[in-house]
Amino acid sequence: MKIPILVIILLAFSLLAENLPFAEARCTPSENPCLGQEIPVSFMGKEDSLERAKAMTGMWWVSLPTKVPSNLTLASTRVKDDPTCCAQITATYLPRGITVSDNDTNYKFVNLDGFSVTYRKMIGAAQSNLTRNMEEVARANSNSFSFAIINGHQALILPNEIQINYGACMSKTNCWLAIDIGSWTLDSTKLMTIAKSIFMPSPLRQFKSGIDANKIECKQDFQLVIKSNNGHPACVKLSSISKLYERGWGVPFDKLTIYDFVDSTIGAYKTGQEIEFTIKFDGISTDCSYPIVTVKNHDGKTVWQSNRLVLLCDSDEKLHYSIKEWKVGHSNLGDLIINATGRYAIKVEYGKNILEKDFGVIF
Repeated sequence: MKIPILVIILLAFSLLAENLPFAEARCTPSENPCLGQEIPVSFMGKEDSLERAKAMTGMWWVSLPTKVPSNLTLASTRVKDDPTCCAQITATYLPRGITVSDNDTNYKFVNLDGFSVTYRKMIGAAQSNLTRNMEEVARANSNSFSFAIINGHQALILPNEIQINYGACMSKTNCWLAIDIGSWTLDSTKLMTIAKSIFMPSPLRQFKSGIDANKIECKQDFQLVIKSNNGHPACVKLSSISKLYERGWGVPFDKLTIYDFVDSTIGAYKTGQEIEFTIKFDGISTDCSYPIVTVKNHDGKTVWQSNRLVLLCDSDEKLHYSIKEWKVGHSNLGDLIINATGRYAIKVEYGKNILEKDFGVIF
């Protein structure tokens, strides 16, 4: 995996990624071999078993490739875990008999035909969106990347690297899953065979392994629903959810979120500043409903409430699946401005769904 390529990806994604063991620094075409920067293996984390690594929060989905060149074997599994931002598992495949230790560097693996797979979970601020559309990234960098779909997931294809977007974790856009497959010597055709053999466990397999039903992961553009007849999870196409719900086949999980909102974990608003953010609902509802937003001060006194909207609706309007968004600020929900400093709590209610966050106001 080449650092100049990786740098482009990081700029496009605005994410911090770790170097893989096969990373190279910028080199000119005449340099042979192109060793670049020497990177210690310990930079990838501590040696550990895959079973313990998968026990890290949010890393249960990791699955090793099933199609690996016959001359290679799993030589090392290394783990990095920072609960505040990220978790990472790197599996390194090398010829049999080649061992890996903390004292080794990437120089040791030159021309060994090996490769590495890094599984990454990245966490941002509560209202951030770390997920990216790789098709757009490839289009913007067409001289360096090509785009592909691998096992239902978006992917970027480079000469000696493949990056797969596994989407949001636990349906939260501030938590992103990705896989990097890199090599010194294997080209993208060989890496594609490896990439296609990495599968996320099926919803039922996830469920039987002990994952809570509401934390089951689905492929991109699929939605989690619970089957009405047996309570088992299933992942279905977004376009099919309404029909399946109407037929009584299954019920999707309602998700109420807000984004572009500065909560107390990342900053504060200023007095007199207009507070703008977006409310998003993904689930079962009618079209004839709006959220209710309430702000209370530290004494529990209501200091602001969104406008109560009067809607003319059909009395027989049915519930159905939909994705909706509403803006607070310059909208019919009202303009939110706080003129006194202090700590506040915001509460968003939509049907039976409630979301609460704390925030601060300073001078």
